[in-house]
Amino acid sequence: MIPILKIPHDAEGIFKKRKNRFLGIVDIEKPFLEKDVPVHIHDSGRLPDLLYPGNKVALEIKNTKSRKTKWDIIKAKDKNFWILTNSSYHNKIAASLIEKEIFKDIKKPLYIKQEPKIGKDRLDLLVKIGETEYWIEVKGCTLEKNNIALFPDAPTQRGRKHLRVLMELKDRGIRNAIIFLVFRPTSNFFMPNKEVDPIFSSLLYNSLKKGISIYPVLLFLKDEYIYYKKILKLCK
Repeated sequence: MIPILKIPHDAEGIFKKRKNRFLGIVDIEKPFLEKDVPVHIHDSGRLPDLLYPGNKVALEIKNTKSRKTKWDIIKAKDKNFWILTNSSYHNKIAASLIEKEIFKDIKKPLYIKQEPKIGKDRLDLLVKIGETEYWIEVKGCTLEKNNIALFPDAPTQRGRKHLRVLMELKDRGIRNAIIFLVFRPTSNFFMPNKEVDPIFSSLLYNSLKKGISIYPVLLFLKDEYIYYKKILKLCK
């Protein structure tokens, strides 16, 4: 395994409930006790098999005056594994993978720009390699069934929009790719979740037909580091 990025945490606790899309309640247990603590959920996915009452979570402290909550949820326990549940790390992980030349057609970049604007839209990364530009979208995958990683876990209009943007760029001869960060280390394959979002599934396969590179990257979180394991096969 190749180390990609350090992802530390400051406390551990028990998840109690999700009040809304971005707010949860946690009882902190380590390194001190504190009940009914409001925490920020930095992931718009539903995460039903990770953020449920009684499950163990890890937190990072965020002491900024502009915030309503002091803590972010960073990861949640699933059996013997920690699963990253904080999307603020996604672009950093993807950029590190690119810099380590994990992807066969994306070489060592001159620079990587995060959240670049193209027209009226934004994608996650713009990678400059020599005179060539790569526009890259990054998605985090935390759902797994029968050792198959699935994305999304809820209908995603934003995800559909990004795929349409990538296909438009491809039609204009602009190189691009989509990276799925798979945080379930027991996954053997990846596929779009047709049952949850058939439109996204159809768009993803159309993207593949157009020649857009699709990289489902299997990752493993251990001892506060995220590691690269391999590129998963995309099931059709």
